[in-house]
Amino acid sequence: MKLTKDDVRQLAATRGWVIVRRCPSCGHERWRPVLRAERDCCLAQCGACDFVFLNPRPPKLDDDSGYDADHADQLIPRLVNTGLLAEDLTPNADRMRQRYAKLIELTELLAPDEPVVDIGCGIGTSTLALRSQGIRAAGLEIDPNFVEAAQERLGVDVQLGDVQQPQPQRAAVATLNSVLEHIDEPVPFLEAIRRNVLHPAGALVVTVPNLASTEFVHHGTKWTIISPKHVSYFTEATLQSTAERAGFTVEHTWAPPATPRPGDPVELWTRIGLGHQGNVTGGIGMVLRNR
Repeated sequence: MKLTKDDVRQLAATRGWVIVRRCPSCGHERWRPVLRAERDCCLAQCGACDFVFLNPRPPKLDDDSGYDADHADQLIPRLVNTGLLAEDLTPNADRMRQRYAKLIELTELLAPDEPVVDIGCGIGTSTLALRSQGIRAAGLEIDPNFVEAAQERLGVDVQLGDVQQPQPQRAAVATLNSVLEHIDEPVPFLEAIRRNVLHPAGALVVTVPNLASTEFVHHGTKWTIISPKHVSYFTEATLQSTAERAGFTVEHTWAPPATPRPGDPVELWTRIGLGHQGNVTGGIGMVLRNR
């Protein structure tokens, strides 16, 4: 059954969520619902720029980072179970490189010797991954619970801070690993990084899930990425256009060889109007240059 805006309104009323009236990327008022996911989430697509976003979405509270206070403590046992951390909480460099390949490879190209600011690093796993490869990374995180866990449990250099505020020192390179999908207004957020974090000619390494991927096609409405905590959904094209609206230029895109599963219904891309964007892997990595 085709989704309608009445379905969006009904979901908003049922869950107490907020209807997004304008595209979070380009600001256009024309959008349409395209997918109802298993977690009772609805995705909408802009009729002007094709950007996909959660609609409706949970109301944003000023003091709400999106996670429960004990989420940081829950994460650490999972990292040990997956082998990213040893029992003594030291990083497994090989597993870290495998898990954070996009982030590490792009950052190594830009900052073999430069200090790196890892924005939105949570408990510091991505910061640890960078440091395990010899990259001089320090984290910047808005959630005090994550900062406390990073400093006291993992011994990672993570500072409490907000990209909306000018930082004491500007960075030549910053990273944004699996953060932008959590941001409800991605253009102002990226503008703040340009203005408050980066040098005038600095570079930002961004990684996000890829909505035009075989991973999404394979799992469809059950794809775990689609959740109330993820409000922005990108393809290569819409990540680039969003970055350009914020004043960045795209310098490099990380797109490893695709490995689609046999029989994957690739035609599903066109069923929701996304089209084939070239990179069919589960994630996108980009280097954005401040201009």
